[in-house]
Amino acid sequence: MEAKDSEIPSPCPSHSPASKGAANGGSCLRCILLNKSCDMSRGACQRCEQDWKEHPEESLDRWLLCSTEAELTASFAEGFRPLVQIDRDLCRTWAVHTEEGAFLLKLNYTECGRKLMARSTIRDLSEFDEPSEEASCFAFLSQLRDVLSEWGTFFTLHTQNLLVDAADLQCILLRSADGKICDKNCTILTALRCLFIINDFSWVQSFMTHGNRYLLEWDFDHYKRLQPPYAFEGSSEPEPFLEVSKCPDADMPTTKVDEANNIRILLQKAFESAQSLLLRGRPKDWPAAFYTLLILQLVQTILSEAASFTDALVPAGIATRNAMLNLVQLFLYCAGDTHPLVDELDKEWYSLILGSVSEAQLRHYGEQHDRFAQMSGSLLQPKSQIPDYIRGGRLSDYRK
Repeated sequence: MEAKDSEIPSPCPSHSPASKGAANGGSCLRCILLNKSCDMSRGACQRCEQDWKEHPEESLDRWLLCSTEAELTASFAEGFRPLVQIDRDLCRTWAVHTEEGAFLLKLNYTECGRKLMARSTIRDLSEFDEPSEEASCFAFLSQLRDVLSEWGTFFTLHTQNLLVDAADLQCILLRSADGKICDKNCTILTALRCLFIINDFSWVQSFMTHGNRYLLEWDFDHYKRLQPPYAFEGSSEPEPFLEVSKCPDADMPTTKVDEANNIRILLQKAFESAQSLLLRGRPKDWPAAFYTLLILQLVQTILSEAASFTDALVPAGIATRNAMLNLVQLFLYCAGDTHPLVDELDKEWYSLILGSVSEAQLRHYGEQHDRFAQMSGSLLQPKSQIPDYIRGGRLSDYRK
């Protein structure tokens, strides 16, 4: 079943903020940014409700921010329920629960061997066994520069350069943290982990597109092994076979991926840490948040495109898209028109509000603005057109 935009519910219902329940309690995002206290445990924030009444023409933007932090990813647990990551070894295995039953999808790299896999693929952070957590983080990030240059399978050269730039800024932030690893100073790293884990479905999508699009929808035989659909010119990435098998629930293998490395947990952490970063109200955090948004946009696109061959991925795509839209709106509320996708970035103004201690952030912001200006937004094309959620400046543009 192919996911159509009309089937995706808007993250912004058309009713007023007063009608929105806030069972999670706590201060709303807007009051946190304004350094004011409010209590949403009894319903909508009274401060935002009053503003909405006084300025109804701005109700969309204000309503979106009258929500608690927990609401950003509240739908992830249910949305990712049909998708279970089983194994990340030489057989990268996923269980997909569809209306037609459960299927195992195995990207089988056994013929490639471990040495080639270690040398020519992006390994997850959990696969590094360095003396310290900080050393493992740097090892994970450094591989992007070494491997992505030979890994032109699914991302354009411009997107690869963006990912390398993002990893470079993440290294700078980790060094400045003096070895103190926490979610807020690892937002880019966590988003990158999500991207390279979920990119398994770019491979699955390529197999399904070539004559097997409805493989999981029709009366499927018990097992099928698919050859790589085509050779990727200029890529040295190992090419797997895809093994598809029906799997009764009683025979479903237990996952070998611990909860901390589960794609749903990691993706939830990436969104929540980016939100926390923005709620600190510090302009020097905007470049890290910007890179995180771009990477998460790629994750969301992969999920949405993979939903074309199975309805099992539709809920995950919806949950990710809605979280993406709301995180972008929070970013725009914080940064205004001071971000790389505006036509003219006022670098002098950004330098003034940053101060002299954030030269790396200013350099990255400026370089990305120059790149996007040259490419007119094509930097984020994983070999297909994808929506640009940030350019344009208002979430309401994407509700039409």
